[in-house]
Amino acid sequence: LFDLQPVLRLTEKYLEHHILNASYKTTTLNQHIGDVEYDLVISNYAYSELPKDLQKKYIDKVLSKAKRGYLTMNSGLPNSCFHNKLSLEELADLLPKFETLQEHPNTFPNNYIIVWGHR
Repeated sequence: LFDLQPVLRLTEKYLEHHILNASYKTTTLNQHIGDVEYDLVISNYAYSELPKDLQKKYIDKVLSKAKRGYLTMNSGLPNSCFHNKLSLEELADLLPKFETLQEHPNTFPNNYIIVWGHR
C-alpha cells in the first residue's frame, strides 16, 4: 500500500483490527526502492490526481513493474478539470500497453478506466 504517512497509519490501524488471510506492507513512494514486481496495481482516482512529477515517479517505481493494472482516472483528457497531470498520450508512452474503458456508471463527465494485462 502506497500513500502518505498519516494515511498509512490510519490504514494500518484499521487493518490491525481484523484477522487477515493475507499480509500487507505499507510504504511511501520515497521509502520504496522500486525493485519489486507486482501482479496487480489498483488506483481509484488517487494516481490521476497526483502532480505530473509524482505520476512519473509512480510509473518508474511501481506501475511499470506491474503485470496488470486498473486505474480509475479523472485526469489526462484535454477537457479535464485537473491540470498539471500526464495526458492520456503521455501515459500511453510511459505505461505498459493499456486499454481505455468507459467508467460505468460514469461518476463524473470524462472519467475513464485504464487497464492492462487482463487478457
